[in-house]
Amino acid sequence: MVLKKGLELLSEQPGNGPPVRKHAFYRIKLRLWLHRGDPVRWNTPWGLLDKDARLEEDGTVLFTDVRIDRVFLFAGLFYGIQGMNVGGTRL
Repeated sequence: MVLKKGLELLSEQPGNGPPVRKHAFYRIKLRLWLHRGDPVRWNTPWGLLDKDARLEEDGTVLFTDVRIDRVFLFAGLFYGIQGMNVGGTRL
């Protein structure tokens, strides 16, 4: 899989579901790291439906609903999701 310049795919487990589509809504599990390897710790869950968003593992894992577009997601996440299938994971 070729990603946009500046992104590097370390590992991937393809999903069995349909391809992820732009402008569609999905529930995601998100874990982010800073460039030094420190995990991002969320203070509060966020997403389209904040009432359904939740944090786990001391705030380092976010479960939330998002719309796949450049308005809602930051560029690295938006471009990192492109080309995935539902149920897949990427690092």
